[in-house]
Amino acid sequence: MEADDVSLAFRLLLQPWKWLAKEPVEKFEKEIEYYMNNGDGNESFTPAFKAVAFDSARSSLYLLLKAYGIGEGDEVIMPSFTCVVIVNSVLAAGAKPVYIDTDPKTFNIKLDEIEKKINARTAAILVQHTFGTPVDVKKVRKIVGPRVKIIEDLAHILGGEVEGQKFGTLPESDAAILTFGIEKMISTMRGGMALVKDKEVYKKLKEKQVGLSKFDRDMVFTWLLNPLIWGIANPFYYVGIGKVTFGRVVSYLAHKFGLMGNIMEKPEYKGKWPDWMPAQMPGALAEIGRKQLGKIEKFNEHRREIAKIYDEELGFNYSKNFGYTPLRYPVLVKDPAKVHRLLKKEHIIAGNWYHKFLFTEEKYLQELYLSPKDLPELVKVTEHIINLPVFIRVDSSDAQKIAKIVKPHLL
Repeated sequence: MEADDVSLAFRLLLQPWKWLAKEPVEKFEKEIEYYMNNGDGNESFTPAFKAVAFDSARSSLYLLLKAYGIGEGDEVIMPSFTCVVIVNSVLAAGAKPVYIDTDPKTFNIKLDEIEKKINARTAAILVQHTFGTPVDVKKVRKIVGPRVKIIEDLAHILGGEVEGQKFGTLPESDAAILTFGIEKMISTMRGGMALVKDKEVYKKLKEKQVGLSKFDRDMVFTWLLNPLIWGIANPFYYVGIGKVTFGRVVSYLAHKFGLMGNIMEKPEYKGKWPDWMPAQMPGALAEIGRKQLGKIEKFNEHRREIAKIYDEELGFNYSKNFGYTPLRYPVLVKDPAKVHRLLKKEHIIAGNWYHKFLFTEEKYLQELYLSPKDLPELVKVTEHIINLPVFIRVDSSDAQKIAKIVKPHLL
């Protein structure tokens, strides 16, 4: 987030009567529809895919599956290199997740393994464009046929497009889920949407949205504090002695006293669904989303430029992929812990998505239907992955410095 986003969060914090307002959510939905469907400026423009906002992308996926009638006895094909919260959506709907191994070059599903997983129970496939490297959705449709629903997960690629159409609104797709969480393409701190082509499914989602509980006011307060706390902590994050730095102390105290929202609830790590979800998106967070959406092209262009530098310095070609729009820049290294330490010495924090299977503890994997021994490429990727930052505060000199540190340790 930038200074004007932090300023907006502060103003909203002082206007609690706006926190749960409906109007900003409705405007945000319309603006997402216009942007995602490449609105032409005509007032009579009718989007092919309609948007419905909820508290998160996982709630959006859960409600999408329910609206499609997908549940007990059905299977949903999905990436094995993903986060447990998305798996939880499938389980909460009553369906069973069926995992595809990971392509170590793209970190996406291996397309040649999809056909082996399809059977009469297959109801949908979740297509995640991991770290912004696109999956060929046309090929996926050819493999799964017309019966299986294709739902794109845009968590890592919001705004990317191919042949003049944005991912999530491709003719081969049925629906998409969008997330606006912390560290995503645009952020409201917490929130998500479903994009859907079928008018009847859209109608069901809107009816469900109206009947959902509102976001808890205490939670809205906490999420609005997030950008303020990080706005204070980030400039001085590494000021201090050893591991005792200003940023770490601020972060620790904020979490200890419940002043920062948790990206994941404790039950979610165990494959459980939180009692309060799904819920409506709060108006205050939608206002922040609207402001962020106005910057998305600037953000994405910056991400692509930083990724090009990594490509040049590290010898990769991610930027040459059609529609490439990176959330992070993934690399496999011999010793991730060592590389993280080297980067931290230079005050650089790299990501660790997903250094654990489904980003959770192995003791929960059986309940999540994931067996790593059947997914050899997933095991390799999980053991060696780090992701390099491409966000707006990383400039070209930062990227060159990061690449220089990482290059000797590439796998």
